[in-house]
Amino acid sequence: YPSVDDDTEARFEKSPGWGSPAPRVEAAVAALDVCLQRPDLYERVSADIDRLLDDRHPATRLQAASHLVRIWDLDRSGFWGRITLRFKRESNFGVLGHVVDLLRRVLHVDPLQTEAQLLGLLNRFNGTGDENRLAEMTADVIAILAVTYSSVATGAILSRWIEEPAAHVKPLRRIISTLRGAVALGLRPGEPEDSGTRHRAQALLHRIVLSANVPLAGYDPRVELPADQVEALRACMDLLDIAGMELYFATGKAGGESGGL
Repeated sequence: YPSVDDDTEARFEKSPGWGSPAPRVEAAVAALDVCLQRPDLYERVSADIDRLLDDRHPATRLQAASHLVRIWDLDRSGFWGRITLRFKRESNFGVLGHVVDLLRRVLHVDPLQTEAQLLGLLNRFNGTGDENRLAEMTADVIAILAVTYSSVATGAILSRWIEEPAAHVKPLRRIISTLRGAVALGLRPGEPEDSGTRHRAQALLHRIVLSANVPLAGYDPRVELPADQVEALRACMDLLDIAGMELYFATGKAGGESGGL
């Protein structure tokens, strides 16, 4: 247990969960938790960790992947190697979301390795039906790498999305929310000065707003449009609306919360 049937993967993507008893799920947590208490046991459970990461049930894989940070100080190369394998093999987005969350936890410690892992994952799904789904899942990490660490590769990805704002409204929405803390970074009392990050965040937000405004500039409400064009205009209006809202919270009295940068 947990047992697996034909629709286990699909059901798990819609609503991650599993029944009881689930000894393999518990073993995935225990095998990694014990590494904190008894680092000397890591070599003995290493093969078990690898087996649980490739388990037939997504719940086991999720728990094993989510707890990989337990070996961060024990085996840094082993940590990254296992992340690489997960990104190459994992097809369940319910599990992939948690592996991406691991990148968020270590991003500021190792941005270069985080970038390499993320680019590998994006390349794997490039041109597939899941490309936009993955874009939304990773958009905040991409924005942080581009703005905080001046990543050229992730900056190029952002440029492609910005060129087609209606087609990428979901990742761009997430990026705008992520920029909240950065567009006024260093301007609030008690914050250290970081004009470079602030200016890059403002420039990125400005580019998104300008791009979203292009389809709206020529809009004539007296002219009836096809349904797909109406949806594209609504997507662009949505981006402008959330940009204004995030600027309000970033610069107003309620702007104390950071979006992650």
